[in-house]
Amino acid sequence: FTIKTNASQRKASTFGFSSTDATTAFINALKSNIDTIIIDKQTADWNVGPMNISGVRNKVIIFESGVVLKAIKGRFNDRNATLLKLLSPVNVTILGYGAKLKMDKNEYITYQSNTEYRHNLYINGGNGITIKGLTIEESGGDGIYITGDNSLPYARNILLEDLNVINHGRDAISIISVDGLTVKNCSFSGTKSNVLGCGINFEPNTSDQRLTKIRFEGCRAFENFLYGVQVSVHNLVSTSTPLDINFTDCYLTNNYFNNTKGGAGEIKISVGKNFNTPPKGTVTFNNLLVENSQKSVLTSRKPVNAFSVNFINSIFKNVCTVSSSPITLETPDYYVTTPALGGFSFQNTQISYNNTNPFLRVFGSTTMPGLQDVTGTFTVANPNINTSNAIGYTRVAKFTNVVLDYQLVAKLPDGGTGGGGGTGGTDTCTDNLTVTTNETAATVKKAAVTLTASNKINHTSGTVRYQSGGKLFFKPGFAMSSDAGEVFKAGIAPCNETINKAFQVEQPIVQGAFTRWEPNNYQAQPDTK
Repeated sequence: FTIKTNASQRKASTFGFSSTDATTAFINALKSNIDTIIIDKQTADWNVGPMNISGVRNKVIIFESGVVLKAIKGRFNDRNATLLKLLSPVNVTILGYGAKLKMDKNEYITYQSNTEYRHNLYINGGNGITIKGLTIEESGGDGIYITGDNSLPYARNILLEDLNVINHGRDAISIISVDGLTVKNCSFSGTKSNVLGCGINFEPNTSDQRLTKIRFEGCRAFENFLYGVQVSVHNLVSTSTPLDINFTDCYLTNNYFNNTKGGAGEIKISVGKNFNTPPKGTVTFNNLLVENSQKSVLTSRKPVNAFSVNFINSIFKNVCTVSSSPITLETPDYYVTTPALGGFSFQNTQISYNNTNPFLRVFGSTTMPGLQDVTGTFTVANPNINTSNAIGYTRVAKFTNVVLDYQLVAKLPDGGTGGGGGTGGTDTCTDNLTVTTNETAATVKKAAVTLTASNKINHTSGTVRYQSGGKLFFKPGFAMSSDAGEVFKAGIAPCNETINKAFQVEQPIVQGAFTRWEPNNYQAQPDTK
């Protein structure tokens, strides 16, 4: 790739590199007035002690491929020692394709079992930070830690791209407080901790902090000790800035890795004990693929008065291989009166697993008034499921706006990683396609996995053709009309084939393959909590 540098540049080694201790050279290079600093490859690693660098502004920092910024053994015995802490950086770009930031968490465990504050890359406030291409390894705490500074309780406008964050003592990335964070094509894996051990962890410390304009795109979290993603916002309140967190095209697998503690899984959503005045906002997962997971995909005790959680076009494939239900919702508290549990939506969710548990399980309590605002459409493949209790619950006194439609199938459709919606195009094929625009002319709409239509077809000539390699859904609002010999064809066929049968539909087909779950028609399962 091409790197465009600024007006002046200089190699960092010219600031006094030493193979035994390059700390001073590195700090002086970053604090200099040179626009572009090259961390140049030497015959030895860039061995450094803890670094807290303030006021870096308007600078491009380029790590040459093969450079290792490495923690010196014996210099990180202070429990708050951080490899690279940037305090209030402004307009800073770090490019590190082929380079590493490396610590040694096994050393820090010899100092004390709780090593959680020895972070690798610490962004302490600031605005306009871009970091690309680095491998970030083996801190005693978090691989990346993002929070505010003394002037503002949140960092601003950060881009992380193409990072490989692996084998850390606490979390791969902890996001404490930020307004504007985009994370693209990053990998978070291998955490192992007695404290947490998440791939991606949202964990504000005070009510004036925030989690806003956060976007994860094409990221992966796998083989982490606890959760792949945790949203733990017990320190935010109803007057805090509403959450705005969005995951698109992300992948989770085999989290709860080598964990014998129990209770973990892929995603946890929690407000802790702050269930009466929790924060508002939204957390959304678009086109999420979760596969080969030992435990639940989602566990949550979130009350309905908190932020909403939305899953759109998600696939949970071969999950719960050890135990649990794919989706587990639990009362906010068993001992204190709380608001209702709820505030979840699952649009077009596909699930495959093999144990006998319900695919959605609700553990209620007499302390909560009921389950509220939980909606979803599910396709479930499980040969061992109890069909009379595909959805299970205990001690739920009341259901309010709980609308759950599901179908049981022998196997999930082939292909697809969660898919993406859209309006489609003539003779093109996407994984999942939602059609809402009315058809007034001949056209072809194709999907490899699922095509969902809620539009009107009233073309004046030719053929309108809808086809899918897996499922066709005609939902409320779909209708057809014709004046003469116009044709509508719909059918199941791969994108590279052509369907031939013409369908004449006088009435809309409304979710014919789905069962609408009615809680009163099912026997509550024994309470095992």
